[in-house]
Amino acid sequence: MTETRFSVNSNLMNYSIPTETSTDSRREIKQGDSDTRTRQLEYQIEQLTLQNVKLQRTNRLLKVDTDNLIEQRTSPLEKIIEELTIANVKLQRKTRILQQEVDEKSEQLNRYKEHQILSMKSVGPEYEFLVQNINLLQRQIAGHPICENTCCFTMKPIDHSNMIMTLPEDEEEVEAQHICRPVIHSDISQGSYAAELEHKIVQLEQIIEELDQEKEYILRQHTYKDNDVETLKKELKVKDEIVSQLEHDFMCLEDQLEHLQKELERLSIQNDFLSRSSIPQHLKRQSQLLMESKRRSLAIKDTHLFEHILKQDLSEEENTNNSNTNANSSRCSSYSSNSSDEFIENYKKAVIITKENRMSYLRVLP
Repeated sequence: MTETRFSVNSNLMNYSIPTETSTDSRREIKQGDSDTRTRQLEYQIEQLTLQNVKLQRTNRLLKVDTDNLIEQRTSPLEKIIEELTIANVKLQRKTRILQQEVDEKSEQLNRYKEHQILSMKSVGPEYEFLVQNINLLQRQIAGHPICENTCCFTMKPIDHSNMIMTLPEDEEEVEAQHICRPVIHSDISQGSYAAELEHKIVQLEQIIEELDQEKEYILRQHTYKDNDVETLKKELKVKDEIVSQLEHDFMCLEDQLEHLQKELERLSIQNDFLSRSSIPQHLKRQSQLLMESKRRSLAIKDTHLFEHILKQDLSEEENTNNSNTNANSSRCSSYSSNSSDEFIENYKKAVIITKENRMSYLRVLP
């Protein structure tokens, strides 16, 4: 007898169950000792017990594998069911909230409609005609298009006042037929309400005219503003050019000032040089006079006359030197004073003009 192997990880199709019981291949002893018969039965019992144990073990393993397989197959489904349950709960909650909001909005709309209807001073014929047509459509939708006991327009019972006698076809008897047409009872009053409406219309027309006039005034002011802006732009451009010209003139004045300062320095240096060079020339001139006087003294024997001539020559030389020095200094001082005064006056004028232009430029700016 071959025993079947069983694996926990094997598939259910791999399980093998013994199909036939183990029988002894030996021939059964029909007539023999009772001990032999007992031993044979005990052996068979042991074999059956062993097979039973194997079957129980196989059943346990099969149950474990089946439980594992069921758990593997059902765990994703359980998760999906749990997620769907949560989503369903959320959806039901949102549905309840939305239904509550819809009910609230519907109540608000109905209250608003009732308020509007109650606030109407008079219901016109158009509104009544619309209501009657809506009633007729609702009656036709409900399957009662023909007026039997109540009028489909006015929802009032049918009586003889709203019936006419008609002649049917084939010359049958005359019968009464309901007049199925809307009956309009409301009308716009010609009293205070109409007068109030006309008064409101007149007020609205006046308001519209005032708004048109204000619009024209605003457009005109806007046009003036545009013109002023263009004019100010042109003036600003001109003043920018003036400022640039003044800046250029100021730079020229600075250059002239620098040139005049250089001239003053040159003249002062020249004056110093002249004042310094006049002393040795004077000494030289005196020496020449002395030599000439000495030469003349050789011819003059009178000492008094010689002294008189010498003093006269010295005085003439000193006068000429002093006159030259004074003339040079006066020329330098007059030239420097005139140039400095002229420069100061020009600078003051330029500063005043610059300040005035800047003040006017600041007044023009918004």
